[in-house]
Amino acid sequence: MTDTEKAKASYRAGFYGLWAAATFALPLAQIIIAHSSSGKVIAAILVAIHIACIPIWQKMQRIFFVFDHMGA
Repeated sequence: MTDTEKAKASYRAGFYGLWAAATFALPLAQIIIAHSSSGKVIAAILVAIHIACIPIWQKMQRIFFVFDHMGA
């Protein structure tokens, strides 16, 4: 990988880490810790959004790697 490719991949990995924390890890912790039902509902919605967006993220990754290896 060139330095540019490494930088792009690193950026994407960092973005996914933030996305996973905001829509899965933190809401899951909120569900476990929260005593209010509204907090649990919001957390459940965020987790559902995360799960629904997994195929979109995977498609974006496939496109990134295919075009990256094609030299585009």
